[in-house]
Amino acid sequence: AFQQKCYQKIEGFQRSGKTILFVSHDLEAVRRVAPRTIWIRHGQVQQDGPTDEVLQDYHHWALTDGS
Repeated sequence: AFQQKCYQKIEGFQRSGKTILFVSHDLEAVRRVAPRTIWIRHGQVQQDGPTDEVLQDYHHWALTDGS
């Protein structure tokens, strides 16, 4: 119930045009709330763009050489 309430609050912010910095290792949560994603690894930006593209590239990296 608490998580659902949080998602509703985030959606309200988005509808009003506000920007939210959402930091998470939960990729499904990122997919749910973020139209744009910045992937940071060891303090360096690896990619910045549409969430689906960034997460696809992250998954590819994690499966091939992610350590």
